Amino acid sequence: VMVARVRVSGSDVVEPSVPNGPTEAWSISPYNHPSQPGALQSQLDRLKAAEFNERADAAIQLGLPHDPAAIPHLVPLLEVEDDNCRWQAAKALTAIGLPGIKALLESLKNEDEKVRWKIEAALRQCDAVAVPLVASTLQNGEDLQRRSCAFLLRDIPCPETYRTLCTALGDGDEDVRWKAADSLFKLGSETIPEVVRTLRSESTRARQAAAWVLQKFGGKAPIASLLGCLDDPDNDVRWKAAIAL
Repeated sequence: VMVARVRVSGSDVVEPSVPNGPTEAWSISPYNHPSQPGALQSQLDRLKAAEFNERADAAIQLGLPHDPAAIPHLVPLLEVEDDNCRWQAAKALTAIGLPGIKALLESLKNEDEKVRWKIEAALRQCDAVAVPLVASTLQNGEDLQRRSCAFLLRDIPCPETYRTLCTALGDGDEDVRWKAADSLFKLGSETIPEVVRTLRSESTRARQAAAWVLQKFGGKAPIASLLGCLDDPDNDVRWKAAIAL
């Protein structure tokens, strides 16, 4: 192989553009590159291996090139008996990007809590680019999905997360409401301005949950907002505000 040396000036060198987060679809993949036409199929075949360790390793390899073609093959691995296989499949799906994240959110319908735990743990490692998808599932998904979303958002701090969780404080499902409230507290004092705005909600449930969050923050909560809660028509809101003061 002959290699040509080319001298370029510093001004001619352009840094490659790298996405800050997962995109809707990644067009370049080592597995679909013409020089490796059978690489994808080779890893897919390993997903059927008798040894769980080999399946788990295949899942890792399938996540590396960010190829959405692997998604329908990784999703079934979420339900196998082996804990590590489930975990590696969930991580591989998040590594693929938004298409993989969509598949994980859909899989939160699974009634097996062990499956959901692994999915939640993987999604909690995502960054803010995943929040719109999580927020949409929290608003429109089934109860199991929405409860998981209210919980996992506690590890993705950004303004859209705070708004999404505050909206969920008025949810009709009690588990969703209190998971959202606990997540807002776990996210820290940066959520307080959005929680304070929720005190003006027409939803009694939302005001009750917001007052609870401010109660948990104690001295960090703005006194003026808590004093305003003492005139709330709901006794539970008034009581929580009084405790916080």
